[in-house]
Amino acid sequence: GEIRDSVNQTLEALPSTPVRSLADIIKFNNDHPDLQAGLDQTYHIQAQEDNIDQETLTRARQEMKRRAGEEGVDKMLSQFGLDAIIAPMDSPISTVAALAGEQPFTVLEPSGSK
Repeated sequence: GEIRDSVNQTLEALPSTPVRSLADIIKFNNDHPDLQAGLDQTYHIQAQEDNIDQETLTRARQEMKRRAGEEGVDKMLSQFGLDAIIAPMDSPISTVAALAGEQPFTVLEPSGSK
């Protein structure tokens, strides 16, 4: 799968680490449960076992981008004559915008402001 392959590629490029793959991370966590901070490995294991082929993954990405973009964010911007959508970063619209390939713009409040 994509996540497993990306993690493996990143770890393999590190100059000095005994952990070289997602499988190594899972094994390390199994061997050292006291170091996991109470987190389970559900997503690690799912990523390790993912065997989706590249063609299916590419089609799914294209479909998500079309639905989130042309049929979602882009349509809403056009329909309502908007230049931007302002929403919290953890809102569903932020996820849809990311799937559409839209660039986020973050405004941070100064520390201590209300």
